[in-house]
Amino acid sequence: MGVPMSAHDLQQHLSANVAALTGRVQAVAELAELIRQDKLPQAPIAAFVVPIGLNGRTEGDAGANAFTQMIDDIYGVILIVRTSGDIGGGKSLPTIDQLIWQVILATCGADDDDAIGVYRFLRGRLIELKAGTIFYQIDFAIQRQIQVTP
Repeated sequence: MGVPMSAHDLQQHLSANVAALTGRVQAVAELAELIRQDKLPQAPIAAFVVPIGLNGRTEGDAGANAFTQMIDDIYGVILIVRTSGDIGGGKSLPTIDQLIWQVILATCGADDDDAIGVYRFLRGRLIELKAGTIFYQIDFAIQRQIQVTP
């Protein structure tokens, strides 16, 4: 098994399949740099794909000179929607609601050549409201299998 490139693949998938995010999906490194500079994305809508972590799905199986285990590879999609001038949220809330569902529907069931399964939805949540901006995170997992042979 090679090293999966899911974060990059997921960025490309979202950019190609969610019209509002075309050309606006970036990697975690870009988000880290914006945070370091205490800045927000310039576009009114932006998304960042963040590797969240790995969860073992099974205890693993050792036998026949091999060790195998199923693992969930978890990624977050952080949506950033600027809401400046929309004090009551009348314009922004429908936009964020639609965007959340577009991301979920575009991602669930998508596959990755290096994975056993397809992307599935885990959870979505508001992570912050700051300076006229909504930060919303949607987490997905894809199942992978590792196999180690001596």
